[in-house]
Amino acid sequence: MMDLDIGICSEIEKKQKKKLLLDYLWDNLRYHNWWAYRYYVCEFLSLCNVIGQMFLMNRFFDGEFMTFGLDVITHMEADQEDRMDPMIYIFPRMTKCTFYKYGVSG
Repeated sequence: MMDLDIGICSEIEKKQKKKLLLDYLWDNLRYHNWWAYRYYVCEFLSLCNVIGQMFLMNRFFDGEFMTFGLDVITHMEADQEDRMDPMIYIFPRMTKCTFYKYGVSG
């Protein structure tokens, strides 16, 4: 960056540094394609990972994950009496474990 991010240097010095940087980038434009291709491949693989994770989450939640956003929007727009919370289908409110309560004395 040649210290262009520091605001202390003068305008003439900034112009000279910008010209040097632009000349370097323009002269070496074709030489860095390999790194750009590798970056694009990594970004594509990240996109594939995100899409794969979405399908895995949908399978884990028995097909409720992909339509969850639309279900929430329809839930918000429905009347108060007719609402059925979409979270119930994914995260049930009742558990199947025994919970013992004790008083203050133990």
